[in-house]
Amino acid sequence: MRSKYFLMMALLAVTVSTVACKKCQTCTQAGSSDIEVCREGVYNTPQLYNAYINSLEDQGYECN
Repeated sequence: MRSKYFLMMALLAVTVSTVACKKCQTCTQAGSSDIEVCREGVYNTPQLYNAYINSLEDQGYECN
């Protein structure tokens, strides 16, 4: 019984930690409004997200 309780708590902790982690970056450019880019939503794959961030940086934005 104790091992089942431990397993359920470990799974809950993993689930909460991955759901709570939202990857976003704010990109700024002088004389322009800020753009917030989040991995969730439109850019839900790491490749699309990184490609868009790289594209903004090539256009002169500073993302962090």
